[in-house]
Amino acid sequence: MGEKVYVRMQDSSESKVYVPEVHPGHSCWVSVWPSAAKKGEYYLSFHEKRKGNNPYYRPIPIEFYESGPGPIKYPKERKDVITEQVVMHSKDNGHTWTEVGRSFTKAINLFAFASLPNGDIIRAIDNMIECYYPEEQPEFKIQKSSDNGNTWEDYSLILKGYYSMGYRMKRLRDGTLILLSPYIEAFGPGKKMKKRAVAPRANVRIEHQNAFYISHNDGKNWSGPITVLPGIDAWEPDFVELASGDLLVVNSSIQGGPQVRQYVYRTSNRFLPGPVYNIVSGRAPETFVVTENGLLVGATRGNIYTFSSDEGENWYEVAGDRTKGYQPMITRLDDGSFLNMWHAGYDEIFGESDQYIGKHEFKLEVVDLPKKMTITINREMDKEKTQYINLYTAALKADGKPLAGKKVKFAVSERYTPANAYLDPRVGGIITELLTDENGEAKIHLANFDNQRNIHYAHRIIAYYIPGEGDEGLKPCESNIEFSYGITPVRRCANPHKVFWANGKIYIVKEAIEKYPELKTFINIFRNNDIFTDDEVIKSMAIGRPRVEEILGFLTGEFIIRKEDNNGKYIWLWGLVNPLIKMSPYVSPTQESLSESPNPMSYGPGKDRYSSRWLYHDFNKNEPICIVDLEDDFV
Repeated sequence: MGEKVYVRMQDSSESKVYVPEVHPGHSCWVSVWPSAAKKGEYYLSFHEKRKGNNPYYRPIPIEFYESGPGPIKYPKERKDVITEQVVMHSKDNGHTWTEVGRSFTKAINLFAFASLPNGDIIRAIDNMIECYYPEEQPEFKIQKSSDNGNTWEDYSLILKGYYSMGYRMKRLRDGTLILLSPYIEAFGPGKKMKKRAVAPRANVRIEHQNAFYISHNDGKNWSGPITVLPGIDAWEPDFVELASGDLLVVNSSIQGGPQVRQYVYRTSNRFLPGPVYNIVSGRAPETFVVTENGLLVGATRGNIYTFSSDEGENWYEVAGDRTKGYQPMITRLDDGSFLNMWHAGYDEIFGESDQYIGKHEFKLEVVDLPKKMTITINREMDKEKTQYINLYTAALKADGKPLAGKKVKFAVSERYTPANAYLDPRVGGIITELLTDENGEAKIHLANFDNQRNIHYAHRIIAYYIPGEGDEGLKPCESNIEFSYGITPVRRCANPHKVFWANGKIYIVKEAIEKYPELKTFINIFRNNDIFTDDEVIKSMAIGRPRVEEILGFLTGEFIIRKEDNNGKYIWLWGLVNPLIKMSPYVSPTQESLSESPNPMSYGPGKDRYSSRWLYHDFNKNEPICIVDLEDDFV
């Protein structure tokens, strides 16, 4: 059985838009954008190299070329080859195209164009590859053409002293221009970096960053940079404006980086970057658009078209043709169809192959849409609703409806254990699996934390779902990761815990020390004893057995010590009750408990995970006891 068809192409056709007169030709690196003045009109730009005397030729110093570095077959200039930026215009929704502009260029990264309401064209351009010598400094600027790209003039300066690559420029619904560009410090002889950051410098996590630049006056002035996709290896991300007015940035893996997405929230004229999300499943495209119904549709060079109905969280294949060309750029046309432009070939030098500009036009039919999968996790309260307890409920839904009888996994990691080095408890934590009940819920009780008296001892927990056999049409999903403390406050109770551990000390509330003043003497005498007996306490403190049993019973009830056997032997718990190896499923009568599967990185039964001194090797030598009178009164 093949993959389920959700969306398929209709009226699909491919054709050549521009073929060089002399073969082999060299036409590549397309950009397509809408007219800001007239509906149904679009512009296309690309590079063309052709034979001719290059009046701007300068030999490249070998020191600068090494700073690149680039493969030896990619010299940037030749005496007998000129590079031109070609502009074409379509007045019929991209069906036919006419060349309207041509100009000499040295820049190789011309992907960011936009039209102005008066018909002018602007582009983002940098001169980094021309800065051969120390006195030549890079500039990233906007140029404007009033004659369809035959001549260009400087319009505004965006950034100086850094290498930038304007990759996308888009006009939002309110006319705001957004420019997306990666940037790094300038490289080459006499620059901040000796070499382009293909590999980071010592102690640098990642060299390049991506940024938004914003213009509210058609490119005359720009604010920014606003960093997006921080710390992500992303050279060629793309973005769209959502119906909410927020921006969605998506990075594909086409340049080797991770598949991630990020919202940039719109607040009036300001933009606020949100967190970076992993893409859960599917192939994220390198270029994508959004429809009026919120469907994301994208293309990847030489690969399948994909779509997402959940703002990029999951991607699915569009049934139909594949992207034939290289470095594509997709556009949603005013008539509702799609136009994908590309060039034939790859990253090639002049004369290596016969390159031309092609297009793919198509419409989409939505057959069905994938179910919207969600799984949430919530910490429960006790029956009286006065205290959060260590019972968690995961709720699995598809299109908002509960999914019963599905396998849900829980992963838990503990603080002060090796697994705590990872934010995700699925790495190094303990994993168990339960079936959801008739309400689509699965509950798990972290019983080991119930008797926890180390106030800093906490855990992370996540619930997630991976479809199994027979789960056709369902997709993976995961909850937020919850971080919680085992010991929690109680509503309308200032001192619910009479004794607790923290930072090598025993904290005792005032009312407890008033009732058991002998606690100070007891702790000072036995704080260095891993194990002690009631007889030893009686002898050392010179008090009667009934009082000793009352004191030890109090500490046992507060889970500070534990009685080991019937011979009166006790041990300090030191804030740790037992290794978190057994998570107790909370099983309803209709629910099946599945086998537990500890993560291979975890400690298992029979391994000496804790000793009585695992967490703190000693009481605080100077102040082993702290008397407290808590005033918090939760409502």
